[in-house]
Amino acid sequence: MSDDARKSQDLRIGQLAVRQGLIAPVDLHAALQEQRELGERGEYKPIGSLLIASGKFTQAQLDELLKQQTGLWQGQRVL
Repeated sequence: MSDDARKSQDLRIGQLAVRQGLIAPVDLHAALQEQRELGERGEYKPIGSLLIASGKFTQAQLDELLKQQTGLWQGQRVL
């Protein structure tokens, strides 16, 4: 997966998490900033992994967001 595709996918997960009230916009911003800083060091971590590590949501919540994201890609309505 290209870096652009990963960033696009991560942004959607973050947007879904904010929309559903799992995190605040400031939490997403902080995770995106951390991801950028990691990228500057040649590392990559998905937004979901960063948010789980920071205790903002659980793996089960991420799994549900990923299911919903897949539904969006397949043209299904979420929420």
